[in-house]
Amino acid sequence: MRDTTARSAEAVLEIRDLSVTYGGRPPVRAVRGVSLRLARGEALGLVGESGCGKSSLARALAGLEPAEGQVMMNGRPLPHRRTREQARRVQMVFQDPYASLNPRMTAVQTVAEMLRVHRLRPKDQIAERARELLDLAGLPSQVADTRPAALSGGQRQRVAIARALALEPDVLVADEPTTALDVSVQAVILELLAHLRETLGLALLLITHNLAVVSAVCDRAAVMHSGEIVEQAAVPALLASPQHPYTRRLLAAVPRLGPPPG
Repeated sequence: MRDTTARSAEAVLEIRDLSVTYGGRPPVRAVRGVSLRLARGEALGLVGESGCGKSSLARALAGLEPAEGQVMMNGRPLPHRRTREQARRVQMVFQDPYASLNPRMTAVQTVAEMLRVHRLRPKDQIAERARELLDLAGLPSQVADTRPAALSGGQRQRVAIARALALEPDVLVADEPTTALDVSVQAVILELLAHLRETLGLALLLITHNLAVVSAVCDRAAVMHSGEIVEQAAVPALLASPQHPYTRRLLAAVPRLGPPPG
């Protein structure tokens, strides 16, 4: 595996030889000995086709899936069974914003619940802070008291992003955050994630099957195939000179404007 990534930046998150196995006859090893590092303020794209293990890796990083190997946060081991404080450090934005939100809660109640459970604000400041976070995520104030069923897909995803930001994480894991959205909304959500990364100093792990998305948002890319990382590089280098055959196939699948070949 080629890895041309810089090693000088401080790693906020590092995983070493991480594996995820699901029970069965025979057991299915969805993630196979993956090692990655993510620097503070960096955006890393994890790219690969559906079923290659990307979401299993993401859930393991967030402590939602048991795994073998080691997850390091700011140089310290992060166990699978995490304290409330440890759980805050890595937060996820899931692919389907409707399925990930409580249908009975309004947008502001969804964010406020995180602040209340984790005791991040005094009770009399929770509602105000929740509305601040929704505003930071670009949700119009007039729909803050609206339930998910009455929101658009893009608005639901903004609520999910605000909910994740409420816990003041070091790492934001966005698992295919635009797949369930209309094409016209996808670019807006990607721009929002890039803006939040820059303004808040978040490390962003963006999971996608689309190299075009990675090229628009990320500094580096890691290519995953059959549960393994087959190539890592800075995005310009990966796009200009992919080394692994699977990476070249992914690049060939990116739509391009122009006359048909031949």
